[in-house]
Amino acid sequence: MYFEVTSAGSFTGKEKRTQFPWSDFLVLSITGLVSNHLYFPSGKRVCDGGQPTLALYPKGFRLDFEYDHRRENHVIIGKIHGLSWSEENSFLEISDHGLRVQLPYICLLTHEQCAELRPRFERVEMLVNSGLPADLFAARQHAAALLTELISAPRPVKSEESTAAAAFRSAIDSDGNFRKTLSQLSRESGYSPGHLRRLFVEQYHIEPGEYRARRRLNRIMELFRENRLSPKEIAEAVGMHHVTHLHAFLRERLGMTPRELRGGGTAAGTAYFREPSR
Repeated sequence: MYFEVTSAGSFTGKEKRTQFPWSDFLVLSITGLVSNHLYFPSGKRVCDGGQPTLALYPKGFRLDFEYDHRRENHVIIGKIHGLSWSEENSFLEISDHGLRVQLPYICLLTHEQCAELRPRFERVEMLVNSGLPADLFAARQHAAALLTELISAPRPVKSEESTAAAAFRSAIDSDGNFRKTLSQLSRESGYSPGHLRRLFVEQYHIEPGEYRARRRLNRIMELFRENRLSPKEIAEAVGMHHVTHLHAFLRERLGMTPRELRGGGTAAGTAYFREPSR
């Protein structure tokens, strides 16, 4: 994940203005935010304000904000490579070396979290203002690390929706042989596929289809490491109707054939997938 930082700063004092981010803005708002009317590229408006937040506003957004005299906020500005916006899900997405990670544009913070994030933003500001190549490189690494705070932050959802998403995930996990479709698993969970997909994305920041594909890849890698089954048998074990489906799946996911994988490339997928935080 590459965050090409161009500037960083800290701000105090009253201010009311309209702003069009000309780049990607990573913003830590601690105190003094009276209101923040955010407009998506489509023109849709949402309102935030009052509570401490960590937010990422990409180019194309519009901000109408107001801070009072208690204002303290910190901003890192730059270009985040692979960043895109999904209007449908109100989520940002970062594509990095074949992985696609969703993250909310904003998350609420506790005062303890603000106390932990403040010096990290201040360090990026100090490094950027230094101007030295080594410090600019370090600033980019620190800024990228701050992005992971958004990536790992769950989007607030109602408790019953969170339970439904967790139940859908459990149903996916339980189908260890990958015999059922996502539509079948959705109906068994008591919700429509579209509704469960939305809840799943909000809770775990990943499409259910992609989550299931990564679990299937993990299982394939386990079977190859055991070295007991033929590619045809492995395909059948993970719900594929023909060994050619296994070839196509591995080519898409790893750029390898079953023969190449068995010949020494197994390590390529040993750490491919990590469970999303609950």
